[in-house]
Amino acid sequence: MAIEAVRRVSESVADTEVRTCRRCKIGTCAASQGDVYVHRVADDHPRGAMLGTRQVAVGTNAGARHVAEGDGVRVHAGVSLPPDLTCPDWARPEDMLGPVVVAGGPWTLTHPEHAHHALPAGTWQVTYQLDFSTRRRVQD
Repeated sequence: MAIEAVRRVSESVADTEVRTCRRCKIGTCAASQGDVYVHRVADDHPRGAMLGTRQVAVGTNAGARHVAEGDGVRVHAGVSLPPDLTCPDWARPEDMLGPVVVAGGPWTLTHPEHAHHALPAGTWQVTYQLDFSTRRRVQD
């Protein structure tokens, strides 16, 4: 009975808000969604091979379901952090580095528990929050 009550409360706290960004300068962090950050980068920002998924966070549980949605959205492996972002000296840059989202039109970063973020076309570098105590990427 208590487990069922906790489940109902947990399901009721999903954020259904959509936060819209119509314009974003290169070098700006336009969205944060839990432990995921989305930075506008130049269209020639380095990127690796296209990934077989639009999920931008690592993991299989609900907390990792940060997904890039939209027509013409491509998600590539990340190669380098945004030029204006410095990794703390106590961490490894690869722990911050996420994929690159290339969107030919408007797109949305969705998540079952956080507000969605509607973003304009462009190239976007995803980064991850670091945990000071583990000195690694935060993982849901």
